[in-house]
Amino acid sequence: MNGNTSPHPPLSDQDHLFWQESMRIAHQVMSKVPAPTQKDAVGRAIYQLQKRIVSATDSLYILRHHSKHFFDFDAASILRSLYDAMLQCMYILHDQ
Repeated sequence: MNGNTSPHPPLSDQDHLFWQESMRIAHQVMSKVPAPTQKDAVGRAIYQLQKRIVSATDSLYILRHHSKHFFDFDAASILRSLYDAMLQCMYILHDQ
């Protein structure tokens, strides 16, 4: 599908569609979230974490579709960052 020489098997059409739809939805959601005001520290923090989550998902997509090297450890680090950002959001919202 992508013509690279990755050590990973190519994605199925269904997997490829899943990636594309997930990214489209994530970007669409972020475009609808209004930027928080300067006075809203919690809103600013959550907004930045949400942007980080969407960007990390984009990075995983790029690795999976364009990397010609073994990227499993890189992907695991990005997934760990995603998990951490989600936990930070939950803690911030819980404490509010």
